[in-house]
Amino acid sequence: MLKVIDDIREKFDKGEITILVLLDFSKAFDTLNFDVLLQKLRYYYGFDTFAIELMKSYLCGRSQRVLCNGKISNLGNIQSGVPQGSILGPILFCMFINDIVHCCSDASIHLYADDAQVYLSRPIGLSEDLGCRSNDDLNSIAQWADINCLKLNAAKTQALPVSNTAYDIQSLPPVCIYLF
Repeated sequence: MLKVIDDIREKFDKGEITILVLLDFSKAFDTLNFDVLLQKLRYYYGFDTFAIELMKSYLCGRSQRVLCNGKISNLGNIQSGVPQGSILGPILFCMFINDIVHCCSDASIHLYADDAQVYLSRPIGLSEDLGCRSNDDLNSIAQWADINCLKLNAAKTQALPVSNTAYDIQSLPPVCIYLF
């Protein structure tokens, strides 16, 4: 968070306007697709066949049941997600989401668990360019999320303009992200 704040403060001191978009993935740890993760481990991280099979045995074949009002549900197979409360769960999720940084051609992106901060700054006279470039990168992220079977949580997504004058903020075009 300090990195994001420091980057934005530096642009603020230069009189530039910044758009900061806070993204949240819906139930990201629960919906992580096993097949997509295993493909990334193999092709992006170079895991060999033995390591992939080991990870597959760790992820697949799990089940759960629910206790509610003293009654236990039937056993249900877990079809997606990383084991929560485990040491590997957050690491695997970070490895899964790490390639999202390649979506942004202009904006900076900072990841922390299932949250992402995307931000881009421009000089005051280029607010139209700022809006267009921000929207382009946000839509690339939305496409990445769709391809990777993750859903962006629109209710928890916020766009925050940061500037040293109110006029700059009012001159910004709308920031939009199209969910697939």
